[in-house]
Amino acid sequence: MNAKPVDDLLKIEKTDRVGLIQQLEELTAYVRKVSRELAAIGPSKLRNSHIPHATDQLGAVVEATELAANQIMDACDMLQTVGMEVGGDHAKQIGDAVTTIYEACGFQDLTGQRIVTVRQTLNVIEGRLGDLMQMLGIPADMHQEPGEDSEELTVADNKMLNGPQLPGAAIDQSAIDALLADM
Repeated sequence: MNAKPVDDLLKIEKTDRVGLIQQLEELTAYVRKVSRELAAIGPSKLRNSHIPHATDQLGAVVEATELAANQIMDACDMLQTVGMEVGGDHAKQIGDAVTTIYEACGFQDLTGQRIVTVRQTLNVIEGRLGDLMQMLGIPADMHQEPGEDSEELTVADNKMLNGPQLPGAAIDQSAIDALLADM
């Protein structure tokens, strides 16, 4: 063990040592406080539940807008076919309207790109949160139970917050029909 730092510390004036020790104690108390506050917000639940759920929801938005855009474009193809069959001035009007719809469908690519960027950002936050938890010694499986300090809403608090279910997570129609048949 190298005694040099200890020797250097002993050479510091006693009043300076007391001040340094006091500052170190304050810093230690502050780090402990930050660690407690971070643990209180439930970082593992954020990292293991909320952030993955948000990225899944964003992925579902991308898929739904892509599906809708493809359906719109398929309908436009049919309209163009009908326009060619009709011919004349009506064909030009249909063609112009279809072109406007095609141009408007560019929203899907733009929103998809932006949502992918948000998903990537959430993944970075998730990783950094894990690193911070590890650095502060917060167990990865630690989570906050909903309570007075929790901002988490339950389904009973607001059923609309759950929105549409992700594919594979939703109750299938046959289960709903069976439930309603029992009533």
